[in-house]
Amino acid sequence: MGYFLMATGALVLVPIVLQLRSGEYGLRDVLGYLIFVVGLFTVGIGYAFLEGTDQRRLALAGLGAVLVGLLVVQFTERRSQHGSGQ
Repeated sequence: MGYFLMATGALVLVPIVLQLRSGEYGLRDVLGYLIFVVGLFTVGIGYAFLEGTDQRRLALAGLGAVLVGLLVVQFTERRSQHGSGQ
């Protein structure tokens, strides 16, 4: 399961990097997605390489990062919609 989460994180990371390189979006626009990907990698590493209590701790830390990333995405999108309406 951990390897699949890391592969999913890599697949999500590719379009983010391409958009950053092309200048379509800035770092501030994709920060939530980057935090989300780091969370996926953290959960994947926990499940793939650790056992027992360490596995659960790292997986919970990764899950926290995923949730924070999603909240940052929501805040960033709401902020950009509010700013464009003025």
